[in-house]
Amino acid sequence: MHDPHVVEAVVGMLRKAELTPLDEVRILAGPACSAVALQQAYEMLTLDTPLYGSRLAVEPAVSECTCPACGALGRSSAGT
Repeated sequence: MHDPHVVEAVVGMLRKAELTPLDEVRILAGPACSAVALQQAYEMLTLDTPLYGSRLAVEPAVSECTCPACGALGRSSAGT
């Protein structure tokens, strides 16, 4: 649901920085983001821009947390 907004922000930063031409853009995405949805949004939002034709590579961001009560370690990554 928020994936297009995330990509819109990334595309906006890239266009503002005039970082073109690019072959690939790499981002880290947490478990709340779908790699497929991010890539689809990127393709849609880069049409008719200098970024058109570049590829969005989505790498899963792993997050860790520790339970303050028992000390157990929890991990999550995109898609799991």
